Amino acid sequence: MRPVAPDAEPAEFRPRPLILMPVTGWATIGALCLAVATWSVGGWLLNGGVDIHLPQVGQRGLTQGRFLALVAFQAAVLLLFLGLVGYVVWQCRRQRRFTFDASLLLAYMSMFWVEPLLGVPHPSLVYSTGLPLTPSWGPSLPGWPNAGTEYWVGLITSGPISHGAMVACPLATAWLMNRTVRHGPDISAARFALLALAWCYLIDWSLEYLYIVVGGSSYANTNLLPTLALFSGHWYQFPTLRLWNSPFLWSYIAFLIRHHYLTRGPDSTILRGSSPLTPKARTAARTLALIGVMDLAYLLAIGQNVLLTLGDPGLPADLPPHFYVPGGAP
Repeated sequence: MRPVAPDAEPAEFRPRPLILMPVTGWATIGALCLAVATWSVGGWLLNGGVDIHLPQVGQRGLTQGRFLALVAFQAAVLLLFLGLVGYVVWQCRRQRRFTFDASLLLAYMSMFWVEPLLGVPHPSLVYSTGLPLTPSWGPSLPGWPNAGTEYWVGLITSGPISHGAMVACPLATAWLMNRTVRHGPDISAARFALLALAWCYLIDWSLEYLYIVVGGSSYANTNLLPTLALFSGHWYQFPTLRLWNSPFLWSYIAFLIRHHYLTRGPDSTILRGSSPLTPKARTAARTLALIGVMDLAYLLAIGQNVLLTLGDPGLPADLPPHFYVPGGAP
């Protein structure tokens, strides 16, 4: 397996028909997702949906230590996001074009519009009032079950900043696998794929649980196969059953697409059929196709979550009072 190469495109492409090519289908899905996101989030903004609730130490049992931990976590997320933006800007300027990693960053940022669906049919993820919270754009989504039901989300941790920062997962996996190949260039394709998947799980689950232990969120469901959850029944539980596929959907798919793009050329995997396009059209199709893949992956994860939370969500008995439980204002 060849190591991850610099983001470069060959000078010539073999012409292929665009009819029924993967890039066309995935770009169409991406355009549809952007349309729904624009409709819901745009309507939310135009109708004055933003109502920021800032945390106050001492209210609802929010301690100074917890507040500072959450501030530090959000600052780290913001710095990571800004660092990634700086990286792709540097990459684009150096290569004098809009690179694959820039498209991938936009795709990750686009995923945030799906976040309120975590409140359907029951809120399965509750957030701390130690975070800046706002009513979500959920009621503006087509098919929202109850227009009067609000689902509050974190202004930073549920928005495009935090979702964009998650592109660090496939990029970090690529860096680690690059070093692995350098030390063992004869690694088989199967071992390469399995090792990359293991890194995706380690990175994704570590970041996910860090968000929990600093007190930013708590998974509400406690009554579904609790033996498959770490620290089951506590507010800091880690529901492995519900999160078993998140590293695969959030990190591994993006890593594989990027790896094939860099090692086999831009006309690979979901981007097959893009070679006859002009450079600008190819960039737009690539970005839309990546948006389609990542948004659909998030929707699939949400769909599983809905199936697993059809019953009573069963809030943990030791849930600290600083957590906002949907049904009232924080």
